[in-house]
Amino acid sequence: MSLQLGALPNPRVSLQRPATTHPQDPLSMGGSFFDTTTSTAAFFWIGGNPQQHSWTAALDSALAHAPAGCTLLCWSGTFADELFAGDVRNWTRPGKPALEGWLDQTLAHLAAHGSGHKLGVIAHHTHLLSDVSAQMRLWHARRDQGIATILHPAALIAPSMLRDLNDHLTRTISMVAPRCDLCILEDIAPLPTEGDEESVLARVSWETGLMAVTAHELVHGLLRDHLPPTTPILLSEHPFFC
Repeated sequence: MSLQLGALPNPRVSLQRPATTHPQDPLSMGGSFFDTTTSTAAFFWIGGNPQQHSWTAALDSALAHAPAGCTLLCWSGTFADELFAGDVRNWTRPGKPALEGWLDQTLAHLAAHGSGHKLGVIAHHTHLLSDVSAQMRLWHARRDQGIATILHPAALIAPSMLRDLNDHLTRTISMVAPRCDLCILEDIAPLPTEGDEESVLARVSWETGLMAVTAHELVHGLLRDHLPPTTPILLSEHPFFC
C-alpha cells in the first residue's frame, strides 16, 4: 500500500479465495471480500461473462454460497467470445437492450431470492457498461433497484486514453466516487505488440503500473476529495477480476 493511500481513513477490503484456488491464479469462479475492520463478508465476486448462458449457473452458485446481504460483484459482459476482447455490438444498437435486459432479469432474480443482495456491476472499457457516462445513467435509473455502484478507474482506461490519462482519471473519480459502494484500485501496463497490432493494456497490481509513475498522487488527491471516508477500498495485489 502506498503511503499516500495509507493516509486515507477508508476501510480496506481483503480477499478470501476458495481453498481450491492458488493465490497466484485469477479468481475466476468466486470468492468473498471481507471488510478488514469488521471481518464481515461485504462483497462476493462472480467470475465469467454475464452475456453467456453459462453465467446463470455462476449466479446461482454465488447465491448458494454468498453471505446474506453482501454485494455481488461482476462485469456487465460482452458479445465477444473472449471476456476482454471487445465487440462493436457492445457500444452500438444491440448493446443497450442487452444490458438492460440482463439487468432486469438479474435484479428480479436477486429480489426473488430474498437474501438482500445488491448487484455491483463493474464497468470496463471493452464491455456493455463501458464508460463513466453509462455508469452515471445506470446510477440515476436504477439506484433504488438494488444496484451498487463500483469505482474501478483503471478498468475504464483504453489504450487511446493514455495521452489524456489524468483528465480521464479526474472525470471518472470525481463523478463516480461520491456515489460508489466500493473503490477498486488496480493499475495498467502496456503489453508488447508486433507491427500494426493494436496496443493492449494489461491489468496489474496497484504498485506496478503506469499510474504508479504518473498518477498515484493525483488519484490519492481525488479520492481524498470525493470518496466518502466510509466507502471501502480494495487494493489489487494480483488482477483477480477475470
